[in-house]
Amino acid sequence: MRDHVSFAFVWSTLVLIHMLCIAFPVLLAVFYAALPTRAPLVASTLEIYSIAVDKRYFPWIATLYALLAARHVFRLAVIFRLSVCARRLRLRDPASTSGESIFRSTTRRLTRWATRRTHLDASSRRRKRLSFTALVQTTKASLRALDVTDWNYDAWLVVRELVESAFLSYQVARSSARVPDPRINHVLVSLLLLNCWSMPLSQRLLGSSIVRVRLVCVVINLLLDLVMYLVLPVALLARYYADYDAELGDFPARCWYTETWFVRALNEWPWLVVSSFLDGVAKIFIGFSIDRHLGDVAKLVRPPLHRSSARVIAVAPCSEPAKGSSRRRSVGSTSKMVGSRVERVGRHLLAVWGAVILALHLHAASHRGNAMCRQHVRPWLSRQAACSLVAFDCQGQAQQSRQLDTVLAGVNRHWLSYLSIRHCDGVTISPVFLTLESLIAIKVYNSTLVHWGEDAALSRTHHPRAMSILVIASNVTAFPAGVATPAFPQSFGDIQFSRSNLTTLPDSVRDAWPDGLFLLLEDVGFSSVPPALETLRPAFLSLAMNEISILPPRLLENPNLLMLSLNGNPIRALPEPIETTPPLVWLEVAGTELTDLPLSWLGPQQSSLRVRAGDTPLCRSLSELNESSRAQRQRMLQLVDCSAIVDTTSLMYYPVAMERDFNEMVT
Repeated sequence: MRDHVSFAFVWSTLVLIHMLCIAFPVLLAVFYAALPTRAPLVASTLEIYSIAVDKRYFPWIATLYALLAARHVFRLAVIFRLSVCARRLRLRDPASTSGESIFRSTTRRLTRWATRRTHLDASSRRRKRLSFTALVQTTKASLRALDVTDWNYDAWLVVRELVESAFLSYQVARSSARVPDPRINHVLVSLLLLNCWSMPLSQRLLGSSIVRVRLVCVVINLLLDLVMYLVLPVALLARYYADYDAELGDFPARCWYTETWFVRALNEWPWLVVSSFLDGVAKIFIGFSIDRHLGDVAKLVRPPLHRSSARVIAVAPCSEPAKGSSRRRSVGSTSKMVGSRVERVGRHLLAVWGAVILALHLHAASHRGNAMCRQHVRPWLSRQAACSLVAFDCQGQAQQSRQLDTVLAGVNRHWLSYLSIRHCDGVTISPVFLTLESLIAIKVYNSTLVHWGEDAALSRTHHPRAMSILVIASNVTAFPAGVATPAFPQSFGDIQFSRSNLTTLPDSVRDAWPDGLFLLLEDVGFSSVPPALETLRPAFLSLAMNEISILPPRLLENPNLLMLSLNGNPIRALPEPIETTPPLVWLEVAGTELTDLPLSWLGPQQSSLRVRAGDTPLCRSLSELNESSRAQRQRMLQLVDCSAIVDTTSLMYYPVAMERDFNEMVT
């Protein structure tokens, strides 16, 4: 009775795993198919910060995940069919040899085809056929060794464990350097140790039962793949799903401008999406590996018989061939000796590997934190405390701005992703900045930026991952030359100056700054659009709360421009005609003197355009259009949002008023 219950539990568990492996890739397929249309801002963010592959590959990724789900649907259908036909629980047909049948039929067809295509005499054809048969038998024997029921499977298993441990070690090492949550890293290291030590320990404890040893190893590999493929991404996704605003189609501004949230997202999202071609191959490979492990468990577990029971099947009788020539017996014995030698060496390597990983993890966890560190990371090979986010705050502290280099010397600069400088006078960015090779973003808030020269410039050589710079509510004595050199990183996606006395842009930014930027120049004292800005090609541009009254046509002749904010400027009209109408999806002109929209912007080619125009003459004139202008009025009402402005801070994209709440009250 106990064996029936045990098998029912195994059957139910495998069926449940198959169902989860159907639901999860289906959700991922829907996610990749719908993301560009349902959440275009999130898709653009993933692209700007190089978190995911280009969105033109999303349909292909969705298709692969759908095929992966279909594979599990087929497996589940076979299990249910066998169980219904047998009128009791079944995982596989014990008499099934479909794999060998397909292999034999394929080789026979290839042999006949090769014979027909070659015009040789009988002796030559016989030699060719014997050579081909020998090749087929060698290939068949090699493939048979990959089957969990084969005698030589243990040698293949230990080799696979070594390869998987190497791959997993790389993944866990990357996680230790990027993921700040120690719980996630503890779980990953525990699974890695389990993967390294499961085979040596199980063979020592269960050495008399080769099937149980294999079953333990397969189950542990299955659990490991499930955690990497399904459990970890779902756990991370649940954390971010609570912050997502479905109506907005994006995460709210408080998330993007909370430094801890931003850094955590940039480092953890690559676990959720396909970040590169190799990453995609690895994710799909793990998905198919789960399917293989489920099949191996089904082979090793046999349902109890009617009267007598058997918990697991024996290894298929593929040991040394008892029948045949002495040469075949010798080959079998040699193969077994080689396999045993590979197993012994492999088991020792796995045991040592696990011990080294454990020592590295404990060493990384032993480092003391740094007072300026807002997010600790624990890379294995670091000799000192490592931070992904350092907040250098001069308010209420003894240190002065000149001590920034001293603070940076107290952490492992190789792993620093985000540098925040707050409430400091006389900030000077020194050449020490060139050592921040993993830097993603730098923020200067409520400070005076005295000097940032070319000797400490942002460059693609020293800062290959750099993507964002924010200068907020700060005094800029001169435009920082370090952000406009010819070596400026072309992967950069985000430049924000808000409530700063910038007043103009130098011509050097034309050649330095890349296309497709998220560019904010809000409340920076512009009285006109700088000439350098006319030739840039940002995807998002905000000139809110300046004193710009005339908009040059070249600014709008930008094929990349998706969003434009002119809030709070004394603009009365948009330029018309222009040679190229931008592909705008969002235009903000609230608090301006705009009286009308150009007719060219009301055509069907601008069907996706939405305009925010609260507190403008345009909104006041909409209620005064007569019957002859009904069609135009209906079109305008579809485009324009005339909601009243709550306060002037809402006219700016960067929430300056909320900066302290976002980043100084976070524990």
